[in-house]
Amino acid sequence: MRIEDFPRPKDDNRRGVHWSASVYHPTGAALDFWISELQAMHIKWVKLMDDGGGSSLEFCHRLIAADIMPIVRLYRLEPNPGHIGGREEATARALLDAGVRYFETNNEPDLPAEWKNGRMPANWLDVVIDNFIIDADKIIALGGLPALPAMGVGSQMNPVQRVVGKGRGDLFEQGAWVAIHNYTLNHPLDYPYDSVNQEGVPVSQEEYDRLGPWAWEGRPREQINQWRAADKNPGATLAEDATCFLAFQLMDEMIRQTLGYNVPILSTEGGPVVGWKDDQRYPRLDPHTHADWVVAINDFMQGGREIHGIRCPASYFTLCHWLLGNYRLGFMAPGWESQSWYSDWWNSDFGLKGELPVVAAVKAMPSQVAPQVNQAVVIGQLLRADTDEPLSGLRVDLQAGDQVVASATSGEDGAFRLEHLAPGIYDLVVAPWGVVRRGVTAAPEPKVAPPQVAPQPVIIRLAGGRSSALTGKVLDYTGAPCAGVPVTLWRDGGPKHNKAIGETLTDAEGGFSLAGLPLGSYTLAIPGITVAGIALDGWATKNIKLTTGTPAGFRYAVTERRLLPEAETAGRRLFFGTVSDVNGVPLNGVKLQMAWHHAAVGTAFPITTTGRDPGKPAGHYEFLNTPGVFSIQVIQGDWPSDVADDLDTATVPGRAGQPIAYQVDFRLQTVASPTRLDGLVLSTAEGSVPGGQSGRKLKLTGAAGVQEAPLAQDGSFAFPDLTPGSYRLELAGVGVIADGIQLEAGALYRQIFPLRSRLSGRVLDPPDGLVAVLYAPPAWGWTRQAPLDPDGGFAFAGLPPGLYRLAVADQVLPDLELTGENSLQLAAIDLARGRRSVIRGRVADGAGKPQPDILMILRRDRLIVTQAHTAADGTYRFANLPAGAYALEASGMGEVAGGIVLDGQREQVRDVLWGGVGPRGVIQGRALANGMPQPDRTVRLLSQGQEAARTQTDSAGAFRFAQLAGGIYALAVDGPAGDGEPLVTGIHLADDATLTQDINLPPEPRKPLAHYLLFGPLAEGGPGPAGDAEARLALALATRYLRRTGASGGFSLAEAAQAAEVLIVGDQAPATTEGTLAAAGCQVTRLAGDGYALAAAFTQSLATIGEG
Repeated sequence: MRIEDFPRPKDDNRRGVHWSASVYHPTGAALDFWISELQAMHIKWVKLMDDGGGSSLEFCHRLIAADIMPIVRLYRLEPNPGHIGGREEATARALLDAGVRYFETNNEPDLPAEWKNGRMPANWLDVVIDNFIIDADKIIALGGLPALPAMGVGSQMNPVQRVVGKGRGDLFEQGAWVAIHNYTLNHPLDYPYDSVNQEGVPVSQEEYDRLGPWAWEGRPREQINQWRAADKNPGATLAEDATCFLAFQLMDEMIRQTLGYNVPILSTEGGPVVGWKDDQRYPRLDPHTHADWVVAINDFMQGGREIHGIRCPASYFTLCHWLLGNYRLGFMAPGWESQSWYSDWWNSDFGLKGELPVVAAVKAMPSQVAPQVNQAVVIGQLLRADTDEPLSGLRVDLQAGDQVVASATSGEDGAFRLEHLAPGIYDLVVAPWGVVRRGVTAAPEPKVAPPQVAPQPVIIRLAGGRSSALTGKVLDYTGAPCAGVPVTLWRDGGPKHNKAIGETLTDAEGGFSLAGLPLGSYTLAIPGITVAGIALDGWATKNIKLTTGTPAGFRYAVTERRLLPEAETAGRRLFFGTVSDVNGVPLNGVKLQMAWHHAAVGTAFPITTTGRDPGKPAGHYEFLNTPGVFSIQVIQGDWPSDVADDLDTATVPGRAGQPIAYQVDFRLQTVASPTRLDGLVLSTAEGSVPGGQSGRKLKLTGAAGVQEAPLAQDGSFAFPDLTPGSYRLELAGVGVIADGIQLEAGALYRQIFPLRSRLSGRVLDPPDGLVAVLYAPPAWGWTRQAPLDPDGGFAFAGLPPGLYRLAVADQVLPDLELTGENSLQLAAIDLARGRRSVIRGRVADGAGKPQPDILMILRRDRLIVTQAHTAADGTYRFANLPAGAYALEASGMGEVAGGIVLDGQREQVRDVLWGGVGPRGVIQGRALANGMPQPDRTVRLLSQGQEAARTQTDSAGAFRFAQLAGGIYALAVDGPAGDGEPLVTGIHLADDATLTQDINLPPEPRKPLAHYLLFGPLAEGGPGPAGDAEARLALALATRYLRRTGASGGFSLAEAAQAAEVLIVGDQAPATTEGTLAAAGCQVTRLAGDGYALAAAFTQSLATIGEG
């Protein structure tokens, strides 16, 4: 389902509220008042609970009739582990018939309170996701829309990733949505980006006095400002702290990164709650601030304002504010009363009359229909700058400022489509190029419109690819894969001129892969085979199959020659044995001949054939002998044979006159190939350079002297049976195409020489008769000329690999790199006279060592303007440059300086820090918990949801990942508090950048309740504390305390487990209660004693905080 396919209420303003914490609801006429109140507040979404048996059916009918969208949680006490059953399915079916679409089946499974007996297993997330999949399949099958369950406040985990990891990402295409609980606590709406958190801005005297002691809990201003200074978090993002309203943004980003598209996010609980004060740096939330925040959130939701510079995204459907009512809605749970909008709880403290100011404030708000699902789109296509071929499989991000608002992957035709956008101006980003186009307009796409009205595609031409790969397999001559074979790769000239840039071993299937390769000519070698002249364009993948040990032929070799001892001879005068193939399988029908020394000329020696005696094993032969000296060999005639000679049967020491027998076995064996050089010249039908025509001569000079061979019709050539040594290869019409070729005995050297490159350009306003002159590499020395066409265009085709120099009038462009297969289009050449700018600089490594012979490329509008190699001192210089914006690249490093704006007069210096060839990105940092280093923790680096690398933190908690390609990464920490889920996501690493990113391990998930007073268990036989005088007394004494402190209270252990701090009142609760609450992550204390002791304790506490 697409975002726009999900149902929404009529005149949707995204305004929502959570009804109550009860599964039972008013009915009949009693419900009329509440429906009218919802309509007066323009509420369009209501989250409610059902007991799993249809307790909400009438209520949902009434809501739908009032154009209010219900979100129904099928309530189960302590729902984990488990999933819905037949009862809940029947209820969902009835609710669907009534018009309900959105369902929740679980709640905050990251908290022990939501697990049976508070027992939460170590693999709890896997258990939860497995059960979510079961629930989702059932709800979808019925026609409903299931929620991926909301985690507790401040959760930063990505459960969507776990669903995808289990192979069920399809659920989000069928209607699954994501629930979150983004309570604000007492954090401002722009937290964690507000000035208090980021900079520790102190509270002013005016603000301190205006909010009063209740808000600051009587603490002095100096202490609060000390906390603000000590606990500030410069640079903190949602990845470090999501205990705030903006947590939806973190979830939205995680969904998009995991799935590649957006799904609906619904806050089924959230927003501000009166009385909460979880962060000591901020004031306690009073009813008036609460009303202001709710109004601001509602206005944001309906598109009326920005918060922290962002608008409500189309994927954020609603926020259901906690909590409409409690006692007034028939639920007698003290713990929720102080949090309700309709309540007497805060009457005496703030002069209220049964409801919070938020009710009137929301009623007074205008209801603005939220912008419908954003229909603006950006469409485009990614092309190679050199060939205009489409680029597929590249991720395209659309950014508004620093925020990624949409992503897509280019298709087979290079096309991409970014949709569901708010109309506006954006930037396009393609990793690792970065921003490739600014100021892109997203516009609605009319259903039916003439072509001139529809959004026009954005064409992006990308240059300087570094994603070529060289893959292949190594097989033996039988076709079996060869594992563990070393594979080595060189660039530009092979081992004589350069160090290897890649080394690997073949895998079990004989395969190898060397990736991340830029444009260039490469040489690949395995033991015994070298392939030179492999042209890569920086984009595509080439595959090579190499066959090792190819035999030149076979030979019958003597593998066994044995004089039998006297006992084994057994009185026989015999030669015998077997003949077998290369695998040791006996061969029948093979002829052998026995001969003897000093035989007369013309003697006809005896011949036998293997297998002629059916009583003997296959491949067997025999010859009878007499005293003398004999020889035996195979004379089949298909392959040469060894000779088993000097088989003496007459003078064997100690056995004179005795019968003698020998066993002589033969086996076919391969004969190694001769040393050989061959290759292929690849040419176009028409070219500027001759050399690829059939019959053209190649000359090989070296250890075997001088040899010549013609090119065959298919461009192939061969020099077989060479002497090992050094050689040079020349092609007539071109020159030396390979030098320093080292041939070893039995080795194969294959030279590929393409003549397919094309160089083109255009001259602005050229004079008549102007020609472009192309100078070949100095080793060849020839030149070619191309006249300009009427538009000033010129082209040279069919060029071999090398570095060329182009001259047009007085303009010279040196070091133009061609691979023999690539096409290079130059920027327009301006011959106009006038002052020109210069770009110069120096390339050196981190130690200051200059880097000579580095190809520097200057581009304008993505087209090459000129190129040059650095000198011996690492310097380079580009002169005679007209005004404009340029980008500088270094071969092997990509773009090293962009946005160089020249005015056509002055000089600019751009020095380059050399990092070598290959990815050099670094992500480093420390793993911290509450600011303390965490040694020996496993840190995992994730890319596209998959583990890319892992390491251990050192004694200072530090970790480091190096040699990383540019891209988007995430960091996860295994073990306690880390849980293996990504803790830092959306890490944008630029090419060759070093990025420091600390990992702050999260504390235990924040509890929805700050403080809770737990009273002893209820007496049997009644819903309240009747029959238990001490419990009634304790509750009465605690009432004023609860009102003054804003704490919650009650008799429910499950409710208490959702509080950060729990005070057990009296001695009625069993001792096991403390252990259960501690296991749930609560800070537990007990106020012990009888009713009189409790009275004294509460009296003292009230005196401390002040009765006023």
